[in-house]
Amino acid sequence: AEMLEFRKYTRKCVVQMVSEKRGKVYDGIPELISLLSQNYTLAACSNGGAGYIETILNTYDLYKYFIPVLTLESENVNNKVELLKAYISKNNNTGSSWVMIGDRKTDLEAALYNDCRFIGCIWGHADEGELNDADIVVKSPDDILCVLSTMK
Repeated sequence: AEMLEFRKYTRKCVVQMVSEKRGKVYDGIPELISLLSQNYTLAACSNGGAGYIETILNTYDLYKYFIPVLTLESENVNNKVELLKAYISKNNNTGSSWVMIGDRKTDLEAALYNDCRFIGCIWGHADEGELNDADIVVKSPDDILCVLSTMK
């Protein structure tokens, strides 16, 4: 019970810090998201809670670029694999029409399980070697545009 209360308190503190812009968006990401939204449908597939995800998107004025956010809680799923599956299903698509862009092994696993293409980002939260199994790994946001242009 104490651990659950601690987690709730920690989440609340993190959301508060994000809302005060005490975090940092990686350089080039807001511009990349704006550009991508002109030609692609964007979804935020995160293990974070709804409050956290929505606070980030709202605080940094990014919410307008994304389809409605699905979360582990809203979809009653346990992990990112199932969450990506929910996005694909709710949008009447197949996995092969989606590209998962992420910085963690759980992103790669979600893409593989759902038959999606994957672009790994090594400037994010991933530990050294965490994305070694990815076919495509990029070093900067600009690289994502280049890779996507070859995937069409």
